[in-house]
Amino acid sequence: MDGRVLHFYLAGINDENFLMRDRETGSWWQQVSGRAIAGPLRGARLLLLSSEEISFGLWRREYPWGTVLAPVAADRKNYVRAGWVKRYHKYPVVVPLPHGPLKGRTLVVGVTLAGHSVAYPLAQLAKQGVIEDTLGDTPILVALGPDQRTVRVFARRAAGLPPEDSFFKEVAAPAADAGTKGRAAGEAKRVRKPLAAVAARPAVRPAQTATKAAASPRTGGKAVSTAPGKGRKTTKPPKPFALAPWKLLDAATGSQWDFRGCAIQGKEQGRCLPVLSSLTEDWFDWHHYHPQSRLWSVGLPR
Repeated sequence: MDGRVLHFYLAGINDENFLMRDRETGSWWQQVSGRAIAGPLRGARLLLLSSEEISFGLWRREYPWGTVLAPVAADRKNYVRAGWVKRYHKYPVVVPLPHGPLKGRTLVVGVTLAGHSVAYPLAQLAKQGVIEDTLGDTPILVALGPDQRTVRVFARRAAGLPPEDSFFKEVAAPAADAGTKGRAAGEAKRVRKPLAAVAARPAVRPAQTATKAAASPRTGGKAVSTAPGKGRKTTKPPKPFALAPWKLLDAATGSQWDFRGCAIQGKEQGRCLPVLSSLTEDWFDWHHYHPQSRLWSVGLPR
């Protein structure tokens, strides 16, 4: 803060939001806004850095040499217990919320840009995979990643593209039947569908693979393989985290874009869409700090 390094610790909860205090001045800060609400630095605001909630599988693929923060063994007793989110969502909200289509603890993806705010219900995004919208004067793209968990928001603007370009999600159709004319059995057909017609495909996870193996009485619930030339069975190591296919096509040039917002094939190859900050949050909390926020939903005016 103004060249001074501050050190923070958890001081309490305010309106069900993290409240922290700095050791240097004793000022109290609201986590969601980064603003000091009491103490010598009242009114000051911390610089917000971009971050995202991302699954480890996707993060590892995008940043294979990244560093993972390991838990401190001596402090394990102070960590929250597994399942705390489900327990937390059973409690009533403590801030007023106008009557509307969403319950207070419904998860939304919130975006603020140039004084305009909008919230996208996470469940609706999961059904569509991608949402196109306009926030203020900026056309935006809200996308659910190949892990079906990570959400990213982009400005639908790039050199060479029309001012408000439309994107389509490319998906792989089921394998063709053996009797299909002009196509080999098992070959996948590439199809393109409008965003609103595309449902997100679930990612394959190791837990799902293990469940299938356990259903086989012949293996005793284990995935096994036969070592070549030895005729004996050995237990396979768990499969790595698998991610569903994920590509976007822009309607203007037909270029292919990846989940980082960069064109990987076609006329726009090498160009990237600007990434916008977003926050996945309970609806009551987002509305409390952004009372003028618009709520996006199918059929509602933009």
